[in-house]
Amino acid sequence: MSEKQLEKALIYFKQNKFAEALHISSKIFKKEPSNINAILIASICCRELGRPDSAIKLIERVVNLAPNFDEGILQRGITLFKLQKIEDSLNDFNKALSKNKANYDALIWRGLALIEKNETNEALDTFSQALKLNPLKYEGFFNRGLLNKQLGKLTDAITDFDQTLVLQPQLSKCWIARGDTRFQLHKFQEALADFQHAYTLNS
Repeated sequence: MSEKQLEKALIYFKQNKFAEALHISSKIFKKEPSNINAILIASICCRELGRPDSAIKLIERVVNLAPNFDEGILQRGITLFKLQKIEDSLNDFNKALSKNKANYDALIWRGLALIEKNETNEALDTFSQALKLNPLKYEGFFNRGLLNKQLGKLTDAITDFDQTLVLQPQLSKCWIARGDTRFQLHKFQEALADFQHAYTLNS
C-alpha cells in the first residue's frame, strides 16, 4: 500500500503540487518512521512551501537513518543553503561530491555556495566542471552566465545565455539577463527584443 501511495506522492511532486505530495508522504512516514523516501519527499516539499525549519528537521532524519545516502546529503545542503548557512551547505556539497564526482546537481549548488563566499574563480571552475559532465542541461550555462555578467565578462555571459536559451527557451529570467547584458553592451535593439520576449513568456 505504501508503495502505491509513494508513487502518488511522486506524481504530485513532479507536478509541483507540493502541498498534496506533503500530505501523502507525511501519512506514509507516520506509519513507517524509517521510510526515507517518504521523509525525503516531505522535506523537499516543506522547503518548496517556505517551511525551512520543518524541512531541515526532516532531512536530518533522512541523513541519520541513511548516512551514506547521497541524495539525502545533497538535499540537506540545499536546505542549509536556503537557510543562509553557506559554510554548512558547502560541506554537504563537498561530501556529496567526494562520494560521486559526477554529481551534476551537487556541482551546481557548490558553485552557488562559492559565489556566496565570494570565491568566484572557483565557482566558475565548478560550473565548467558541471558542463563537462552534462552539456545538455541548462543550469551550468545559466549560472556561469550570471556569474560572468557579475564579473563584467559580458561577452562570455552572452555566450552562456545563448546556450541556455537553446536548451531552455522558455526560461524568461534568462531572456531578461541576456537583455540586461546586451543593454550594458549598448546593444539596445537586441536588449529590447529580449525584454519583450520575456514579457511575452510571463504574460
